[in-house]
Amino acid sequence: MPLFVVSRTYQETSEVEDPEFGMVHFLAMAWNEPRYDWVRSFGRSSFGFCVYRGPDALELGIQQRLCRLDYDEVREVEEVPGASSGPGIDRAPDGWSLFLAERTFPQGSSSADVLHANAPHAEGVACALWLRSYWDPERATSRCIFAAETSEAARGAVSLSPHRVDRFVKVGTNHPSTWGYLYDRMGLPRHWETPGPA
Repeated sequence: MPLFVVSRTYQETSEVEDPEFGMVHFLAMAWNEPRYDWVRSFGRSSFGFCVYRGPDALELGIQQRLCRLDYDEVREVEEVPGASSGPGIDRAPDGWSLFLAERTFPQGSSSADVLHANAPHAEGVACALWLRSYWDPERATSRCIFAAETSEAARGAVSLSPHRVDRFVKVGTNHPSTWGYLYDRMGLPRHWETPGPA
């Protein structure tokens, strides 16, 4: 099934909601649309994006109501796994951080040569790993996730591409395995443990 990126921007709120309460609400409502699996999320206090697997982007609109956050965009994407990603790697090693590098290509990047030139990797850069990238179908936007010991190491890996970076920021991540006990409590399948593309 295809992957979709759901992007959001939002204001920081002073209202603190218990994270487990929020996830219980989210997962309980997931019964309404069981054909969609939450794959992972990346972001910080002002913006973020979540990756879902499911049959159709249009029906992902239900998640907007369930999350109680407006969407900026829902886009089908292709995931390009980094050489360092490996099965199940979604977090930075201990003491490292995750970084997001976003690029836009006004004319698109349909050329295999352009895609190859932009392919972010961390070979030759100490203390940095390229984990994965998400490309939209038109090859106009890339979102690349790196793990690195320092911001400088991440920038070094990102700079291996000749293309300009529109946004480079440190991000946090959330993965359904973090909430596995809630999936179990609510009788939902641990879909991330099912063999297949992640």
